[in-house]
Amino acid sequence: MMSGDLPDKHLTWRLVQDHIDPKLLFAATEFGIFFTKDGGSKWIKLKSGVPTISFRDLTIQRRENDLVGASFGRSFYVLDDISPIREMNPTDLDQEAKLFSVRDAYWYDQFSAVGSQGSIYSAENPAFGATFTYYLKEAIQTKKEARKEKEKELNKQNSNVPFPGWNSLQEEGWQEKPQIILTVRDSNGKVVNRVPGKNKQGITRVSWDLSSAAQSVVELEGNNRNWEFPVIPGTYTVSLNKLVDGQMTELSTPQTFKVKPLWKETALPPASHQEIAAFTASLEEFRMKMSEMGTDLDNAMKKAKAMKIALTRAQNSVVEPMKQLHQANMRVMKLNALMNGNDAQNAIGADETSIPSPRSRFFYAARAASTSHGPTDTAKSSLEIGNKQLASMKVELDDILNNAMPKLEQAMKEAGAPPVEGN
Repeated sequence: MMSGDLPDKHLTWRLVQDHIDPKLLFAATEFGIFFTKDGGSKWIKLKSGVPTISFRDLTIQRRENDLVGASFGRSFYVLDDISPIREMNPTDLDQEAKLFSVRDAYWYDQFSAVGSQGSIYSAENPAFGATFTYYLKEAIQTKKEARKEKEKELNKQNSNVPFPGWNSLQEEGWQEKPQIILTVRDSNGKVVNRVPGKNKQGITRVSWDLSSAAQSVVELEGNNRNWEFPVIPGTYTVSLNKLVDGQMTELSTPQTFKVKPLWKETALPPASHQEIAAFTASLEEFRMKMSEMGTDLDNAMKKAKAMKIALTRAQNSVVEPMKQLHQANMRVMKLNALMNGNDAQNAIGADETSIPSPRSRFFYAARAASTSHGPTDTAKSSLEIGNKQLASMKVELDDILNNAMPKLEQAMKEAGAPPVEGN
């Protein structure tokens, strides 16, 4: 019978057959949506995001392979891309993991509409970018979770639960949680980004927003959030990996997909994808140099403060080292102002024009890398000037760090000052 193991009291309002797999059926019932892979013998309820309510109609949007369900008074529900359900088979469920095929992703600029004519309702948009669907037979356990599960079974059997030992407990505390990571590569095999997944049993979906991994300096403290540039249209590959105790292991066959422009024609002739990629690479290189200089400047200012404290504890005269420290510190502060702007002016939001800093030139040029049109001549010019500014500043900073600071450290040593961290 086609009703198979559907509960007897489930009134079925609508039955649709997949246009690709004839054995794949979907049923709209009084208590939710069900699907079967074997023509109706065994039915599985769709649970994630689908409430237990009456669904009166179903249809498959064939172009995008989306399942659309109309509920009774509770609006419409859309399951984006049913392709993974088509691909599922019993052998997949016995494997440790399975990465399903990836639908091609559209490349476009996101924006938000502003203004309204009163109170309006809007639903959440589908995730931007590429969506990855994968299956885990079991969530990956930590050593502590595995031990507790084993102890639970021993308790059920009324068996003795052995003490694991202090060293084992310490190792459990040191262990990092296992991670699921989806690695995206371009057509040349270069890693573009790594997307964190969810370590949970069953089928999971995560999205990649078509961004490349930021290449700026990673700080020891701070949230390390950064501006990530979008990739260009092309062919990409994603692999499913687990990271356990520092060991990265691939779990399933990689899947290939395309990133495609949403619009093929625009009002103004856009830059080529190759030109956009080259400009983005130049921006990343500039950001890396700027980030390194920013870190060196920050460390130099912190060190200058520590040196001043050390000089107050010196056993001998500090007249000359104090003078050298003041001169070096002023040079560092001036460089910091060139990089980040005048502190006094920034504090009160003064409108007087000042010389654009390398950082401001970067942000202006970076906006061009976030559009589908590509870099303008003004954006290219801004990046070029910023590079020249940064190169000049680096010469000055290198002289401070490699000449002025070592001389100051020697003078402090002769003055009998205690050492400063990092010397």
